[in-house]
Amino acid sequence: MRVTPLSLMIIFLVVNTASATEPFAYTWIERKQDRWIHLHGYLGGAAIVLDDVPNKKKERFWLSDLISKDNFKRYVKDSTAGPIWGENALAYFITLEQQPCFCIRLAWGERIALNLDTFKPVPASSLNYQTLEQQELGIVRERLDRAVQQMDARERKDVANWSEVENAISMTAQLQLKDMLPQLQWLEECLMGSALPIYADNSPVHIRRAAQFAMRRLGVKPTGYPAMSLPRIGAYQARPFDKPYAERSSMVDAVKVGDPAGKVMETLGVPDYINAYHYIDPNRISPKYWRYDMDTTPPYTLVVILHQDVVHQVRRLEPALWQEMEKIESGSDRRIFKADGDLEWSTDWERIEKYYLGYRVWTMGFWLVGTLLVVVVCGYLIRRRMIRNDTEVSLTSPPSPAH
Repeated sequence: MRVTPLSLMIIFLVVNTASATEPFAYTWIERKQDRWIHLHGYLGGAAIVLDDVPNKKKERFWLSDLISKDNFKRYVKDSTAGPIWGENALAYFITLEQQPCFCIRLAWGERIALNLDTFKPVPASSLNYQTLEQQELGIVRERLDRAVQQMDARERKDVANWSEVENAISMTAQLQLKDMLPQLQWLEECLMGSALPIYADNSPVHIRRAAQFAMRRLGVKPTGYPAMSLPRIGAYQARPFDKPYAERSSMVDAVKVGDPAGKVMETLGVPDYINAYHYIDPNRISPKYWRYDMDTTPPYTLVVILHQDVVHQVRRLEPALWQEMEKIESGSDRRIFKADGDLEWSTDWERIEKYYLGYRVWTMGFWLVGTLLVVVVCGYLIRRRMIRNDTEVSLTSPPSPAH
């Protein structure tokens, strides 16, 4: 069979089309009869579509035009299927200046507002942020209250939309809603047992971790239930998922270099976060970072670095990593942390290590300069006192008789 250039081109196009990643669906806002609806509550894709079905009017708005250029570059994550921007965002309908609008509060605080009458974006300068925030506060409270009502610790009832709950938890910390602490504590306690999905995105495990992270940012110590579920590692069994751990900070010194990962899990419990750094070079060891947020006074983050599931290093980050996130991100041109405190990319550990190294160097330099200053001042005062004493002696003592 003869293979022609045309046939090769056709085969190439077919293979590439079949293997291409299917793009994310657009966010779709649809009007049926006299009511606007947000289809499936979904936020994602490269555009938002307004679809007025009765009037046969449709408009598409590209996200790159709706989000400020700097924020798009910094916070919107790119992928082969399109931009990722809807994580932990809050979407709602609202009336602004007597006109219906669809509004989104993005995870970093920026708003997108589309006028449903004119089919045009509402300029940021025209938005009444106080009105928007009041609406957002009400939505967050309503969603958390509903999630608590749907949960039952004994029957383990599921919640209809975990993604909405996680978004509301994130906004609770962002808006500093301390009156919602009882709901966060209830969610942390009720999300227990392997009967609920463990590894799926927006699963109850992620919700528990998000609730604990929000409580810390609100200034309250979580009860201390495991934030994730791990299977048995060798001969070591993880602690029960539905039992709070004891004060694990007292066991930190028991973790030694050379310990197997299973022993660390048995000693401290499962970590709050696991980040795996994958090298392309097969000759380099790909470390794993196990993070534990210690709720001591002051709080700190313990990082256990594993090489081939054996403890290679144990590091103590102080201040705690969750306290320094804004400062770490301020030196980056993109988002580093997710809304629940996890890393966007494991490779960002290099940036974190450099930040804490710089913090330690600055702190050490500060104390060295401070100590040197104290020594100089004390030396000056002592010297001055000695001179003063010598002067007083020379003025009060009679001269020695001449021989």
